[in-house]
Amino acid sequence: MTLADPGQSRDADRELCRRMALSYFDFEETRLFLDRLEPTTADNGAEQDNAIRTALMTALLVSYWRPFAVGRSDGQTAQRLPKELLEGLSREQLQLHEKVGTLRDKQFAHTDPEPAELAVTWNLRDQGFRFPMLTSNVTRIGLTSAELSEFRALLAEVSRRVFVRYAALGERLLQDSNQ
Repeated sequence: MTLADPGQSRDADRELCRRMALSYFDFEETRLFLDRLEPTTADNGAEQDNAIRTALMTALLVSYWRPFAVGRSDGQTAQRLPKELLEGLSREQLQLHEKVGTLRDKQFAHTDPEPAELAVTWNLRDQGFRFPMLTSNVTRIGLTSAELSEFRALLAEVSRRVFVRYAALGERLLQDSNQ
């Protein structure tokens, strides 16, 4: 058994601390989108602007999932949040977490055409002008009002866990640098 180089361990802790800080700010951004999205999905008969709702839903899904997604940064895979942060969440919370990732990956941030049935209809307008009209059986709905309410609790818990871990890592790094 070989021991890890203490310098490498500190570098890994610094990188994780950086990821935690970035993730916390991603979750704060998500909360802002959620605050603005919930009134547009309220079942109170209010007029809904579908373009604004879709934009907010897209921003919410992308900003929440960013810390969990595998990304590329300077040719290297950026570190994701540790899976341990999700341990102990309820089954319903884990299902909602996965649903957010699936919606983000399959419908909102990327378009996967496989599940959709697409048809193109050419329409004729004045003076022979033709334009294509795309029709799909898949719509971007996102989370329901009830799911958004559940998502608020999930977001608060995951954000709290990230902040606690970030603070502990930061404290450990400060202690290590003072020794």
